Amino acid sequence: MVKMAHDFAKKYRPDDYAPGGKIKDIGLYSEGLTYALILHEALSRADKAGKLNGPGVKEAFETIREWTPGLGRAPITITASDHRPGSLVRIYMIQDRKFNLVEEVDLKKRWPEKWEKEWLGW
Repeated sequence: MVKMAHDFAKKYRPDDYAPGGKIKDIGLYSEGLTYALILHEALSRADKAGKLNGPGVKEAFETIREWTPGLGRAPITITASDHRPGSLVRIYMIQDRKFNLVEEVDLKKRWPEKWEKEWLGW
């Protein structure tokens, strides 16, 4: 994931590099890459189903179950009634140039009332 982010930044956003060749905000890149990969997965599914149009892509998104793009991301599930990509959040710390998992938080279990009534994901 880090190499992918660096390759992207080097090619398309050279000003995003800080002195020493580090990306200024790697978190933004990893989040953006994750959403781009989810979109790619939905578009691929819609294309395979012969439904590469608005309704077909929406339908394809809603078939994603326990899918992961890699990047250390928890599995993603999107349904017709819930477009949130999942309730698991993984918290990492970068040490010695490596991502180390610190904690995995299940938002739905930790804050069930907020999950049901406030954090709708639409």
